[in-house]
This record gives sequence, C-alpha cells and structure tokens, in this order.
Amino acid sequence: MFRSTSYIKVFAVLLILLFSSLREARAQDNSPVNELTLYVIPSYAPIDWSSPSNLYKSALKSYSEAFFQKKNYPIGHLFLELKTPFCDSVILTSITSVSGKEQRDLVLKDKVGLTILGTPVSGRMESSSELKEKIRRFSAKKKLAFIQFAINDQAAKRVLEYIRRFTTKNSEGRSPSERYGGAFWPLFENEGAGCSSFGISALETTGFNIDRAEWYADLMIPMNLLGGPGNGGKKVHASDIRRTKSWYNGTGIVNEDFVPLRTYDPSMIFHWIVKQIKSPDKSSEGFSPVEKLRTSSSKTVIPGLFYDARNILVSNDIPVFRKRAHASFFIK
Repeated sequence: MFRSTSYIKVFAVLLILLFSSLREARAQDNSPVNELTLYVIPSYAPIDWSSPSNLYKSALKSYSEAFFQKKNYPIGHLFLELKTPFCDSVILTSITSVSGKEQRDLVLKDKVGLTILGTPVSGRMESSSELKEKIRRFSAKKKLAFIQFAINDQAAKRVLEYIRRFTTKNSEGRSPSERYGGAFWPLFENEGAGCSSFGISALETTGFNIDRAEWYADLMIPMNLLGGPGNGGKKVHASDIRRTKSWYNGTGIVNEDFVPLRTYDPSMIFHWIVKQIKSPDKSSEGFSPVEKLRTSSSKTVIPGLFYDARNILVSNDIPVFRKRAHASFFIK
C-alpha cells in the first residue's frame, strides 16, 4: 500500500510539472509575435548580369514582354510586410517610380546608358491595397514567393523607425521616399531607395546578415558606358553596350575608370527561394520551407521560407541610419 501511495505521489508531481510546462508553453505561444516578410516577384524574362551586353539583351526582352502584355514590374519587384503589436495595423508597402516615362526619356532621349541602373528619378510609396492586388495577381500566376522572419521587439521597433523616417517629410516638405533609384541605400541618411534596397534595408536593421551572394549582383561598370551629367554629358548608344562583353576587370580608379554597383535582384531572390524549397544547400541554413494562403478564403498557395531571427540582437550603440562613407557617382 505504501508503495502504491508513493507511485501516486510521484505521478501527481509529474502531472503538476507537465501542467506547468504546458501552461508556460501556451503563454509563450500567445505572446506578441513580430514578423517581417519580404515578397519577391521575378522579372518576365531572366535577367543576365554576366556582362553589359547580356544585361542589355535580357532586360530588353523582359521589358518587351511586359510592354506587350501591359504588365507591371518588367524587371521584378520586392515589397515588405511588417506585423507587430507596436503598430495598429499591418504595414504592406514598397517604393516604385512615379512614372516609367522619366526613365525611358533618360535612356532613349538623354542616352545615359548604364547610368540608368542608379540614377535617381521621382518615387512614391505603394499602398497596402495596391500590393494586396499584386499578391492576388502574381500568386495566381505562381510568380510570387516570400521569406518570413520572426523578429524580436527591438528589431520590430528598429524597422518601424526606419519606415517612419524614410517616409516622413523634412522641413522643406520632402521625404527620402520621393526619390527612387538603384544606387540608393536608404539606411544612409536622407537617401531614397529602389524597391529591393528598401526591403533589404529593413531586414538589415534587424541585425540579420544580408551579405548573401545568391541575392545580388556586383557590377564594375566601365566609365565609357555611363552617360549623363555625371560624366560630362556623355551620350551612350545601345550599340556601345551591346558590344561590351565583360564588366571592368582592371585595377583602375573608382569613379574615374569604373563605377561599382551592388544590386539586389528580386529575380535572383525568387529563384533562390524556389531552389531552396526543392533542394536546400548551405546557403539556406537556418531557413525552413513554409507556405501561406493568398487569403484566408483562397486555395492559392504562396511558397516561401521561414527564419527565426528572434535571438539576433543589435547593440543599442548602432543607430538605424548612418552617413554614406564613400561618394557615389550616381548620387549628387
């Protein structure tokens, strides 16, 4: 009898411990969750960054396909979603150019050549309603993927500060979000952004390592392919670019012989996500495949990856914004 009583006591203790652990787990599960999601839409035709010639041909093909189909984002797009209890509503936004005409005129009339990769034009923020429609449209065509990050409270507050300051007008009535361009890095004070740099910069504020070669192309642009006021008003013709079969590979002087440019490519990120879901390699260590429905009532599934970044802490001594250390050929 004493023995059975002992068993009962042990069993009771185990039940209490189990109940306590379950209660603690439920408390953790119900705690506020901060999520930063990057959505990517690929270009209509694959963009080939291997040389100026290949870049020109592949970009022209993608623009042509998009033009004849009257579609948006001919060379892809990236936008972000932030869910956090520190904001009353879900943030779904990105940046885009106000009008494609400004860029077309720079290429066709002003003949700026590859300066178009980084030159600033008028920009605007995309609304949540716009991007919800893009999610509906591109997910139906299976041209949408995402990376979702669980982030901690500190990171969520940093992302919010970044978005707030990027979109807030200064004393002159202007905001960084009114300038769009591929050479901008919006974590540099008072700079605009391209769609990719806007989203990737939000991720950088969380402390996550964004230096992933599978996501970007590093270019060394020969000075003779850069036109416009920054290069003495030089005119660059399409034939000049088509004939150039390689990027600059010498030991010349930056901004005199060549101009470096790193560009995060939505298509590269999209295809990396798809590849890692099917056949993961070391580049996706820590990521796990995940899917989400386009809407709660939709059966359309969007493929993606998930990363738990809640253990990444950023020193309080590191500000969200910093000054640009080196002058840019594109930004005056």
